[in-house]
Amino acid sequence: MQKYFNKIISDNEADNEIIKGSVIALSLKVVGLILGYCFTLFTAKYFGAKVLGNFILAFLIVNMGVIISLYGIDTSIVAFFSKNNEGKINELSFLKLSYFFIVTVGLLLTILFYVTAPIWGVFSPDGQELFVNFLRILSLLIIPMSLSKINSQYLRSKKKIFFFSYFGFINFYLVALIILFSMIFFNRGVEILPFSYVSAAVLTFLLSAYYLKKILTNQKASVRPTLGLKNILTFSRPIFFSDVLLFINTWLATFMVGYFLSSSETGVFGLTYKLAAVSSIIISSTNIINMPKLGEHFGNSDWKKLGQTFTFSSKLMFWASLIVNGLIVLCAPFVLSFIGEKFIEGYIPLIILLFAQQFESWVGSISALLPMINKQRVLFILMLLKTILLFTAGIIFIPFFGMIGGSLTVFLSSAIYMIGIKIYVGKRLHLKFAPLPFISDHN
Repeated sequence: MQKYFNKIISDNEADNEIIKGSVIALSLKVVGLILGYCFTLFTAKYFGAKVLGNFILAFLIVNMGVIISLYGIDTSIVAFFSKNNEGKINELSFLKLSYFFIVTVGLLLTILFYVTAPIWGVFSPDGQELFVNFLRILSLLIIPMSLSKINSQYLRSKKKIFFFSYFGFINFYLVALIILFSMIFFNRGVEILPFSYVSAAVLTFLLSAYYLKKILTNQKASVRPTLGLKNILTFSRPIFFSDVLLFINTWLATFMVGYFLSSSETGVFGLTYKLAAVSSIIISSTNIINMPKLGEHFGNSDWKKLGQTFTFSSKLMFWASLIVNGLIVLCAPFVLSFIGEKFIEGYIPLIILLFAQQFESWVGSISALLPMINKQRVLFILMLLKTILLFTAGIIFIPFFGMIGGSLTVFLSSAIYMIGIKIYVGKRLHLKFAPLPFISDHN
């Protein structure tokens, strides 16, 4: 045990920077998750399951609009600015072009969602009027939420992890809760839910923009940018498609379980899926600091440091996730039985999903690496293959094996995805993942 524990300890200053940044991001993200759960639980308790369901579905559709309006530019900012050590790119001009594109597309999507809201209402036949109202109000947050993500990703590229994490994870839900609690004394209508989200998105954007302005005061607006909007969009396009596929991957298994199985089984699977995903915050928190560091090493053509950072972050993700997943295995029976007897049926699917999550933790740094080394097209291809595998396996396993089939679907797609990444990274890029227990890495 001591031998494997020592694998996640490092005397390297760069590795310690990853640990420090990951701990900061993880801590703030956990706080953000708690605030988000508080908002959800209060909504369920005060307004009921039907209102909560329609609100979540409407917000899910609006999130699609946010992804479209961003068009991968948020990740591109990290890739470009973390490499911009010699000031080759006018960052202020880059941000202005990004703002222009996002506002234009976001405005069109806002109008589109508002007008077509009754059509989207077919997804909620038992609460169509409520859903339509939620969707129309929530569509107003597409622009401010997208711009907030641009601001926070710029802070991430500059390794200002605390402020990136605060604006990215905490401020939105904190403001939404404050507004919700404030408005509920004056208006008990369900419309305060989407209004609290819209208000929180606007305030988060304004606060992040104010802080961003301080950082950009030394930028010279007269310097001609080396990249136009066309160049930015060309770079971000594969990242955008990868983001779309990631969004589909996140929700596809649950959607297919809902299509083939009963609503109660869907509820159990959805809860176990969320429990299994708890350790994913290890991956995302590590990648927050990992991405700009990888981009910096690539910009300096320092493949040795890039390889060391990649291997160490892979090691950190794997072992930290293993600890978290082990705790989930131990605590899950008590949690599931406390929620209800029906949810105990989700324990075996949960175990299978945790194996899939552990595989994801081993290759989790690849999603940070590929866009940073101009291999975003490779990431898109890998994500596309994973989506196809997930859909195909779901059609085969879920109708015959139920919730366990849904878990097997996720596990098999993750395992094959991992093998593909292992081959590409090892053979083409000559980089090493963290060595697994009982398995030697001979790349």
